[in-house]
Amino acid sequence: MVLRLGQLKQLKIKDCAAIEQVIMATRVGEVVESYSIFFPQLKSISLESCSKLSSFYVGSKTLKFPMLEKIIVKDCLKMVRFTFKFSSEQEKETTDGKSEELLVKKEPNIFIEVFFCDEVEIPNLKTLTLSSINTKQIWNSHLSSISSFAQNLTMLKVVNCSNLKYLFTFSMLKSFAQLKTLGIGGCEMMEVVILTEGTVEEEKIFQTVFPKLKILNLNDLPQLATFCSNCDSLGKISDSERVNFDTRSQKLLATQSTLVETEATELVFSQVTNLKLRLLPKFKSFFPQTHITEWPSLESLVVTKCHGAQIVVSECSSTEMTHRDSQLERESQHLMFWISKATFPSLERLVVKWNDNMKIQCGHHPEEYFGKLEVLMVHSQEARFLCSQVFPHCFGILKNLSIFKICV
Repeated sequence: MVLRLGQLKQLKIKDCAAIEQVIMATRVGEVVESYSIFFPQLKSISLESCSKLSSFYVGSKTLKFPMLEKIIVKDCLKMVRFTFKFSSEQEKETTDGKSEELLVKKEPNIFIEVFFCDEVEIPNLKTLTLSSINTKQIWNSHLSSISSFAQNLTMLKVVNCSNLKYLFTFSMLKSFAQLKTLGIGGCEMMEVVILTEGTVEEEKIFQTVFPKLKILNLNDLPQLATFCSNCDSLGKISDSERVNFDTRSQKLLATQSTLVETEATELVFSQVTNLKLRLLPKFKSFFPQTHITEWPSLESLVVTKCHGAQIVVSECSSTEMTHRDSQLERESQHLMFWISKATFPSLERLVVKWNDNMKIQCGHHPEEYFGKLEVLMVHSQEARFLCSQVFPHCFGILKNLSIFKICV
């Protein structure tokens, strides 16, 4: 029947409590005319509130979606994979509607819980939303088809995926060059967004992270400590997860190599205009080493309930700082922002809300760091102190500041 759905443009399934798969394998005895399943016109897939759904497809064929632009999966609490692919021999073994469950029990070591695999082709995917699913990984870094999923992806939202410890690996970053919106929220086990291998080669690529990213939202991530970090910094990583690193990475993980430590490295988010950080109680910095970030296009920054955040405004660059004072160098490794003249040249709106224990240190001549700031809002139990001690000194002389609000 699937082969006769060539005109299908939208597929939406919602509140189907009994459905376990959308497409099942060909039954024994049926004529197989193709080694792939082809949806030539399908543009969107939406799967929502299907409590028993574990995968979109189970079988031995490759799925091809040449026109698919949007995938939304929400509240499918048992969904681990988009496709569950196995050999035709294995397909013949189980044709009773429980193929996935029986095969996993029989050969658990060969099935890695990754949402997307090589056997799916989606070259025009632009929007991907995953919410409240059970997967441990969205994609393998070694997949030959990773560029197929990512080459045109502009919006990625991952919400309430409690088994994810990280989202990207270093080796796949280049494939996400078109990403414009990244939102991550409610992933209670996530410790890092980008898992690196700690190589000097990464230094060159990390100079510009996500070159077209405009909106970055990190929300309600209780274990998130940093944006980029190496594998050794995570808690326990299963053997199946480690399989997904390439051979070069595996060798490097056995060493203690890190990014250059002798001088600071600047990580540039060149196009980000909107940054929101909310409910990140353990978040300290964007990189645990002596790195600073630059946000040349950032217009709005909102930091809410990030209790460990520290912000320093300094006349010297981080590179000068690391050579001048080793103690400051160590402290800079735990700063959310080390603000130099190049950090926020376009910032117009700064909102700081209920960040207990947040430390804000200001240097001289703040007009050189926040020359375009128009809106400053502070909500804090220590607002009076900030108002009387910190902000008049730092922001009181800014010419463009039109709204200055302190709330207790």
